Amino acid sequence: MLARQSESDAEVRKRLLDYLQEGVGHEQIGELVRREQVDLQLWIDLVDKIGNPIEAGELRGLCIRALESSPDHPGLLLTRGVVEALASDYYWNVASTNIARSIIVGIEKYDIAAEHFEGVIERLFGLSSAGPSRPAEAVRLESALTMALVDLLEVREHRFVEAIVKRRSDQCGNWEALSILQWHRTEQLVKQLEDAVNTAVQDLGHFQ
Repeated sequence: MLARQSESDAEVRKRLLDYLQEGVGHEQIGELVRREQVDLQLWIDLVDKIGNPIEAGELRGLCIRALESSPDHPGLLLTRGVVEALASDYYWNVASTNIARSIIVGIEKYDIAAEHFEGVIERLFGLSSAGPSRPAEAVRLESALTMALVDLLEVREHRFVEAIVKRRSDQCGNWEALSILQWHRTEQLVKQLEDAVNTAVQDLGHFQ
């Protein structure tokens, strides 16, 4: 996994050091994982303390270590995805995939309310909205969040996800996200029509 996501010896070394680092957030992660109730806002509080890409890389390493013991913890998955977008040596697909998985696991395995996720995602979008002079990390976070939500539309029917994508598209002029959302709706309609046609053909065959 480490070798696949690293393009040079220096990058491998940096990611390995991040993995072994017990810096920002080490104690907090342990405490949050042990909590009976998962409060994702507390995990975002942890992310909010990150001051630069180096700290993001350190927190990423801690999350990777913790995920070995708790691979389906929604707080860890969400934080893993967010800090990936904030680190200097990031992989956008890793960021969006972990964010999307956090939502799926959180709702289906941990019974986290959709409203809770909606508030968390909106807060994360707020962290990425620092105006036209916002740093590259904030822009990457917004892209990772958008793609995670769009990816979710392909595998799950969560109305709050579609609502967030639509709202963000309207508010921020994110026409790419809106276009993908419209394509998703069109694809769904086409599939429904194909299913209806296939059913009609099968029914017709029974009468012949």
